[in-house]
Amino acid sequence: MTQKLTINIIGSSGTPYTLNIATAGEDLHIYCTCPAGENGKFCKHVGQILDGDFSSVCDSSDKSLVGDFMGSPHAKNTLQNYAALRSALEPQLKAGAPDIS
Repeated sequence: MTQKLTINIIGSSGTPYTLNIATAGEDLHIYCTCPAGENGKFCKHVGQILDGDFSSVCDSSDKSLVGDFMGSPHAKNTLQNYAALRSALEPQLKAGAPDIS
């Protein structure tokens, strides 16, 4: 069963963006309408959500909905893959590698 959630977030410049979150099989897909997301790049807004940081979510009631999605069995595979990738990239991030978002 596919589940979908659309939420609004506030970017660092105060610009609102939309995140579309959907489950597909065992995977979780998150798309952002920020310029990076619109160009098919992994953006910091998606990274924040995957890191469990819901502070940029506009509506406080949406924060619990996002938390439910992130805690679902559908998100498990995506979150494990993200954690492994983030761990592998951590040395470059700490060294001040250029921002790719």
